[in-house]
Amino acid sequence: MKTKQKDVLTADTTLGQIFNRNSYAQELLRSIGFKPDGQSEKTLRQICSERQWSENEVLEWIGHHEEKETTPSPTFVENLFNNDVSVSEVCHYLKKETIPEIETLLAKVKKEYARVLKIHGIQYPWLKEAAPYVDQLTDKLQYLIYFEKMTFYPLVDEYSHQKEKILDRDVQNLKRSVQIVRDDHQTIQKSIHHINRLSNGLNYPESACSTFRIATNQLRMLIDLVGRHFDIEDKHLLPTLESKL
Repeated sequence: MKTKQKDVLTADTTLGQIFNRNSYAQELLRSIGFKPDGQSEKTLRQICSERQWSENEVLEWIGHHEEKETTPSPTFVENLFNNDVSVSEVCHYLKKETIPEIETLLAKVKKEYARVLKIHGIQYPWLKEAAPYVDQLTDKLQYLIYFEKMTFYPLVDEYSHQKEKILDRDVQNLKRSVQIVRDDHQTIQKSIHHINRLSNGLNYPESACSTFRIATNQLRMLIDLVGRHFDIEDKHLLPTLESKL
């Protein structure tokens, strides 16, 4: 049995058609300053023409985020707060649900921030002022995600399935790993604080072009997602591990 493929998204697709195929599209457009209410008959081309936005960039922006959902499911969150989720399950969830999207946004931010800085650095001085902190954020986050996937989560998984008494060497390795994660969280959160301070909360004027809006929103989405990822680790995974160790 053949699965029905979605129609190709083009600039001549109406907003109504876009919203029918992608429930997340309205939120995406609102995030870059567009209010879609009552405009479902307009095409994306008309909207971009009216606002002097780049059709290709907005198309790519919506297309990339087709049906993306990175918010934890209600059941997972409920079980988490009821302490009904093992540390191994938490690691599996983060590795499967939040880390892939962090990696995708991380790659886009590293590429697009440099491009926007080159184009709009004079118009928006905060871009240059925040650049060292954006570099620090992306570099440290890239290292942390790699460390979690390749070292920390496997250690947690091994520990959670240990049937015999866990070796002191393994306990010390896990303790060191927990401390590395905590230290990196602090460094990354300091970078985020400076970025928000210098950029006035990543806000932009109504006259901002689509390139600037999308790049700014990608950075905001990355910061929001990192916040959710850290929240689960700081409030559940790390304290649980420390109490057991």
